[in-house]
Amino acid sequence: MVSTDPAQMHKECDSWRTNLRSFRSDFNQLREQLQQVAQNVTDQEVLMEVEHFHNQFYIQLVNIHDLNHALKIHEQKLSHDSRLSNGLHTDRSHEDHEGLSDRYQTLRETMSDLKDEFAYFANRI
Repeated sequence: MVSTDPAQMHKECDSWRTNLRSFRSDFNQLREQLQQVAQNVTDQEVLMEVEHFHNQFYIQLVNIHDLNHALKIHEQKLSHDSRLSNGLHTDRSHEDHEGLSDRYQTLRETMSDLKDEFAYFANRI
């Protein structure tokens, strides 16, 4: 559930951006772990899995960057709308906020799933 209160919308965006920084840090740590795991791997099937994780970590880092950028733009629009309409936001702002919330939740779930999948892989090696 996303908020419709303008101040709360800004707080949610700030919280999401803080969490995105944490996600980025987590993925960078996972990339380092992947490099360590992959150093002595010669089996072709395992190397394919290493490549899979390398690609997924890269894709998710791009997704984090893109969502962070979208949140910055959204916050600027919220501030602009607020100045123009005495603290009120348009229906479009609410729709955008809900869409960003959905993107954030999806990214969070994807990250959790990918971390679990990688942990299983790393423990097998």
